[in-house]
Amino acid sequence: MEKPDLNKVVDNLFALKEKKAQNVMLPLDAVTLVEAQSTITAVKKLLEQNYLPFIPLYSQRQQNIVAILEPRKILRAQAQQKCLEFAVSPWFIAAKDSIMNILQQFRYNKQNVAVVLNPNGQACGILTLDQILAEIFPEGEASEKEPFAQQMLELTLAGDMPLAAFNQRFQTHLAHEDAKNLSELITKILGH
Repeated sequence: MEKPDLNKVVDNLFALKEKKAQNVMLPLDAVTLVEAQSTITAVKKLLEQNYLPFIPLYSQRQQNIVAILEPRKILRAQAQQKCLEFAVSPWFIAAKDSIMNILQQFRYNKQNVAVVLNPNGQACGILTLDQILAEIFPEGEASEKEPFAQQMLELTLAGDMPLAAFNQRFQTHLAHEDAKNLSELITKILGH
């Protein structure tokens, strides 16, 4: 995987200032919803077909989201129990809310999912922290972990280079009480 271009990431961050929840959210008709009174058995069958990190639960109408269910919470549930018993209250945000404000709220609320409401107070979409991160780091870079890469620099330096000159050139702080240059430092460290 390529490292994200820093300029692109900075551009994306500045672009977020202008975006609203409605610009980034997943529309409700693209989200798998479950009726709040559904049984654990019904939800598990749904999850067998397609894994979902969360499931919005609705009551009567799909625009009336009443809870968010995380599949891990139903692992030990009895088959005939209602999924609503294991769900948490949703966090609601307005479609016109700024993404930058929402990002800050995600941090404070320790939530991963928000239900986006239209001006009439009805759910119109879902917004996740992952969706916002994808806006900053496009092409899945936010979720993929890059293995630690060590940079190697091949460089030949004179042994009589003073430590002060080396520290200034490479912005480091090499020091040894008895060494004045690189050769003396290496000799002292290696014990020769």
